Amino acid sequence: MPLSWTTRSKRFELEALPYLPVLYRMARQLVGSTGADDLVQETFLRAWKYFDTFDSATNCRAWLFRILRNAWISRWRKSRLELPLTETEAESIEPYYDWEEEFLKDEFSADVKRALSDLPADYRMAVLLADVEEFTYEEIARIMECRLAQ
Repeated sequence: MPLSWTTRSKRFELEALPYLPVLYRMARQLVGSTGADDLVQETFLRAWKYFDTFDSATNCRAWLFRILRNAWISRWRKSRLELPLTETEAESIEPYYDWEEEFLKDEFSADVKRALSDLPADYRMAVLLADVEEFTYEEIARIMECRLAQ
């Protein structure tokens, strides 16, 4: 039986929204600061849409990261088919959110950013999930939809 809108909204607020900052941090690493907002928004829209299918007995954080990964892959596939438009100076101004400041202080050094950017995208995501987000290898395998090497 589907949850009432109020119950669903409260559950989503309690179980999913606390992970907004960590998903935003991962999105910044995957698509940069200019695309992170859109990727996180897409992630939470999908999470809200399918929240009735989420089992509260499982790991909401891992579920959200899997949605983020799938949204990222969808955007990457779509962007391969689009021609880039040049930005005007007015369009390149990035909005500022007060909650970003806490996470910007945790930015990687230039050397770490360079090393991460040299990795293929899937490897970079695996490293970030393991070393930054501290997921277990089993959780990473589920998020990335791959087998755990034996």
